[in-house]
Amino acid sequence: MTNPKTIESTMSLSSGRSFYFKAGSTFAQSFVSQSDSIPTELGVRMGNNQNPYSLNLKLYCHDKLIFEHQFTGCRQRTSDWATVFPLGNIPDPIKKGDPVRFEMTPSPGIGIEPIYTNQSGIEQGLLQGYGKMACRFYLDGRAIP
Repeated sequence: MTNPKTIESTMSLSSGRSFYFKAGSTFAQSFVSQSDSIPTELGVRMGNNQNPYSLNLKLYCHDKLIFEHQFTGCRQRTSDWATVFPLGNIPDPIKKGDPVRFEMTPSPGIGIEPIYTNQSGIEQGLLQGYGKMACRFYLDGRAIP
């Protein structure tokens, strides 16, 4: 994709730690869109030490489900240890200021890198066994035609 538009990103923030994301549990990350764009790619700093895993991903805008997919064979990339999820067939753009949420349910358990609200300014979600946190992620998109 050329010149992706960032809808939101917390990838520049780091906690230097990793939490265990239990298989079958769901973590939700909410935020407000920073640009007008059609989502094309979500990257989350998470994974299973280069071992493949599966993940169910749902993306919402204004609490309306706009994307859902069961990904298999997911692996982290070595450049930033993020797992990248391509998003397709999203018909309507997300507009700057829209409330957005993604929900992830992995299998098997994996590691996920937390950040904290005072660093990111975005809403925290509940991660089973750890309480509330935000995750290190980016959501990119393409320009609206």
